[in-house]
Amino acid sequence: MASMTHQLVHEEIIPGYQKHLYTSRRLHATGVDGTAIPISLVHRTASVATKTGANPLLLHAYGAYGYSTDPIFAATRLSLLDRGFIFAIAHVRGGSEMGNRWYEEGKLGKKQNTMDDFIKCAEYLIKVWPQHSD
Repeated sequence: MASMTHQLVHEEIIPGYQKHLYTSRRLHATGVDGTAIPISLVHRTASVATKTGANPLLLHAYGAYGYSTDPIFAATRLSLLDRGFIFAIAHVRGGSEMGNRWYEEGKLGKKQNTMDDFIKCAEYLIKVWPQHSD
């Protein structure tokens, strides 16, 4: 830690996978109550259709019981990405991505926040994705 350096200890080799072909990013939609809802995205870097907004987009979310959907690498997504899909995770309230308060804001009497967050993320991506695809 003192030297502020890192060292790769292990890297799993995925046949045919070339890291530089993919881009990930984090955007934020605005919930109905003004709360910033994080969205994690991954897509092919050089996809021409991505620049026009014509790519299919798969939006995933799970917001219950404090379970987080971490935006980790998954080789199973490569087939979709290689066919031009954008894969997005909406980190809706009810999960614990943003701490215990985030979880509490999406359960019991506040469960509607989870649904509203997902809808707002979808609307946001439809509206602004082409502008964020550079």
